[in-house]
Amino acid sequence: MGTWTICAAGLRQRVRLLLALAMLFAAFGASAAPPPVRSVEGHAQRIVDGDTLWFAPDDGSAPQLLRLVGIDAPEICQPWGPEARAALQELVQGQPLRLEIAGRDTYGRLLGT
Repeated sequence: MGTWTICAAGLRQRVRLLLALAMLFAAFGASAAPPPVRSVEGHAQRIVDGDTLWFAPDDGSAPQLLRLVGIDAPEICQPWGPEARAALQELVQGQPLRLEIAGRDTYGRLLGT
């Protein structure tokens, strides 16, 4: 058996192993279900900062603190914090809102979009 035959056989084994691992990772990634999402209608009761508000559902349940997912605004005490709060207030105050709720964060706030 020549040197090239041994190298080619080892390479084929490595390629097969890499393909098997890639398929295994793809199978695990494809089976991960997104978190359940529920839609809730209501209105903003009070704006806390540029990414957090008190949300009052139209179903009459108690208002809840809600963190908007996908927005990372400065805190109210940070530079541009008051401007971020004013911008969110201008967008949502007095408007009917429909939020997609995807769970809670580590502080117990609803997470929504």
